Amino acid sequence: MEEKTLPAKEVEVVDTTGAGDSFLSGILVGLAMEKELTKAVEIGINWATLAITQSGSIPPNWRSGLDVS
Repeated sequence: MEEKTLPAKEVEVVDTTGAGDSFLSGILVGLAMEKELTKAVEIGINWATLAITQSGSIPPNWRSGLDVS
């Protein structure tokens, strides 16, 4: 199995509540959409990034994190 490192996105952090949940949810949605594992993890990164830029644990707009072409 090949090991890969994917970078986090640099953003201004407002609140980390829900970041891990958003990350895992993004990965699971990516896999459910039959994306390759790397692309699924990129979706997780996108969702976690959106989550930490908001106050509280309000889920981000899920469609905005799916573009990982």
